[in-house]
Amino acid sequence: MFVSRVLVAAVAAAWALAADAATFFLSAALLKFARPRATSRALPATEAPTNILAELRSGWRTEFSFLRWM
Repeated sequence: MFVSRVLVAAVAAAWALAADAATFFLSAALLKFARPRATSRALPATEAPTNILAELRSGWRTEFSFLRWM
């Protein structure tokens, strides 16, 4: 928030929006090169959940329990 206020005050709102757009496109360009880690946490076909609640539980367990959070 502080950076946007300074940009608007220093140059003008249009240039501040242009700078914001430039940082958005820079982020998108950098994310294009990001590669996901290879993991083998997927459930085998025989153990696939059969209803939505089981899928939610499985997804929660897989994605939130095994990841290291900052």
